[in-house]
Amino acid sequence: MGNLFVLDDDAVFHRLVELTAVRTRPFKGVYHYYDAKSLLQYLHTHRNDSANLPDVIFVDLNMPDIDGWQFLDALDNFSAEFAKPIAIYVVTVSVIKDDMARAQTYRMVKDFVVKPISINWLSSVGQSVKQN
Repeated sequence: MGNLFVLDDDAVFHRLVELTAVRTRPFKGVYHYYDAKSLLQYLHTHRNDSANLPDVIFVDLNMPDIDGWQFLDALDNFSAEFAKPIAIYVVTVSVIKDDMARAQTYRMVKDFVVKPISINWLSSVGQSVKQN
């Protein structure tokens, strides 16, 4: 059972993930980040410590200051240093085909998901972590 980090500036989405995760228990822990800068700092600090790295990160694209694209670009610069692989899921309201195609150019991105998420989908992501 792995850990999920949620990067989104929307408190309602964080609450939805939390309530959904409580019902299905697909992850050992769910950790919430409202800005990309603090998550990038955390990941950089713990890049060599697999116990403190997430297994999965949900990334929203539309955020103030550092948006999801900038987060993915920054992460791409040091992700090779991670002590373990991290699966990234872009979870956004965007239905723009160019955004979907762009997200797939990042090697860590596993999928592009349009909000809202479902209980079944969250469970399947948690299940995929258990199998790895």
